[in-house]
Amino acid sequence: MKLFFGFFIVLIPSFLFAQSYEKEYVTLFAWEVKQIDEFIERFNDSDDALIKEYNKEYQPKVVLTREKLLKSLFNASKTDWNYTEITSFVQQVITSNPPLLLDFNAENWYANVTCTVLWKGKPKTVLCKLKIMNLPDGSCKWVLSDVSAKFLLPKDANGKPLPIEQPQLPMPNNKLGSLNPMSHTNDFLNIDMVSENTKNLSNYIEPSAHYSDMMSAFIRQILNKNLKILQTNYISYVFCQIDGWKIEIQQFNRPTKNSGWLINKLIRIPS
Repeated sequence: MKLFFGFFIVLIPSFLFAQSYEKEYVTLFAWEVKQIDEFIERFNDSDDALIKEYNKEYQPKVVLTREKLLKSLFNASKTDWNYTEITSFVQQVITSNPPLLLDFNAENWYANVTCTVLWKGKPKTVLCKLKIMNLPDGSCKWVLSDVSAKFLLPKDANGKPLPIEQPQLPMPNNKLGSLNPMSHTNDFLNIDMVSENTKNLSNYIEPSAHYSDMMSAFIRQILNKNLKILQTNYISYVFCQIDGWKIEIQQFNRPTKNSGWLINKLIRIPS
């Protein structure tokens, strides 16, 4: 009997530690903003947000106001915040009638995706701007709307930029090939299809009557098979859906409640 109680007493600290660890893990998991979809849900104070479900089960007496949720979406480790502007932004969002919300399917937001590409056999870096495009059948997809890649701009002998003709995109032979609307959930792992599936390149490009010089050069290099997208390296999101503000969202992987996709830049846009 003494042996049994001794064994039981030894187990108690381990059991309590396991319980404490599990509770901490659940808390961190609930507060982490794991996807941009979850960021939008929390920003909008949606009842379906994971943090709301966690709060109902584990902290039912704690009131999660929209103000508290919005403030939790800012990168708390950043030291140069303008707290007056943050307060102004938060108050504008929570006091507006009707409420100010972010919309996944609306315009005025995009993903900045830094990619490694192979250009004429040499590794280069390209910044790709991706947007959500709504389709006539009610579905949507991600499309490439612009790029930043100065190395693609041709120059004359004196180093002056040469004019670039607008590209002629081929008619797709398979309209199903595209960057599906959930591509962001795996960090645009399938973005290499933009350069792989050249016959259906127009499926991956935002339609435009006039592309920028860099975008034109980028498309032409893909069609000429001089450029191949290899992988994504870094992603950020920019929302301009709140009147007078531009917010940039970046991912922070750390073992704290303030982690995941968080606002790292808040810029007031002059009216």
